Amino acid sequence: MEEPTHELTVAELVRRLRREPVDLGPGRASKVVSDAMRANISGGRVTRLGRGRYALAPIPDTTRRRMRRRVLGIRSGLPLDQRDGRAPRPEPGDVAA
Repeated sequence: MEEPTHELTVAELVRRLRREPVDLGPGRASKVVSDAMRANISGGRVTRLGRGRYALAPIPDTTRRRMRRRVLGIRSGLPLDQRDGRAPRPEPGDVAA
C-alpha cells in the first residue's frame, strides 16, 4: 500500500489497475476509478487533495496486513476458500467421507 502522504492521480490509479488482474468494466476507466474514490472518501479511507488527486487516509497495521493478504490471494489465482490454506468447504448435499 502507498504511504498516506503519497499523492496519486486518477490516471496513475488507472495505469496501476490495468497492470493488475482488475476488471474495470465497460466505459471510461477514469470514471470508474473516480466513482470508487468518491465512495472511499465517504468511508474515510481516502482523502481528496484536489481535482483528480487522492491520498490514502491512515490505515491501521492490522487492516494493512489483511489487505496485503487479500491482494496476494487474488494474484495467486486460487479459489477464495483455498487462499488461506484452508480445505475447500463442502457443497450442500455432499456426504462426508
